[in-house]
Amino acid sequence: MELYETHNGLTVGDTVEKCMDPYKIQGVLLSIFRTIDGLFQYVVEHAPSAPGVISIYNRNQIRKPSGVKTLQEMNVEELNLEIEKLYTLINESPCDMYYPTRLQEALSHRAKKITMIG
Repeated sequence: MELYETHNGLTVGDTVEKCMDPYKIQGVLLSIFRTIDGLFQYVVEHAPSAPGVISIYNRNQIRKPSGVKTLQEMNVEELNLEIEKLYTLINESPCDMYYPTRLQEALSHRAKKITMIG
């Protein structure tokens, strides 16, 4: 199975929200992969609202939240705040033998991208 860093406007580490009713919940995109049938699926952890809760969605079920700027649209102060938030999430995310550090990896990757832009 091949993993993808970016697909269809979403990148691992992005904040996304489930946009299908009845629940709208935000989370962090942990992974993008293709099924055996070739369909793209998106793995989302619903942190910080529900850390440890992981869901798999298709592209029609998730989106970037409105009002969230892309990294290129942020100024230096906003980038620094984003880095602080990400590192707080990294340090506070629960990890044990049943919960791999994929969230930490995704958030670290996002923080590194921000650092490169800023």
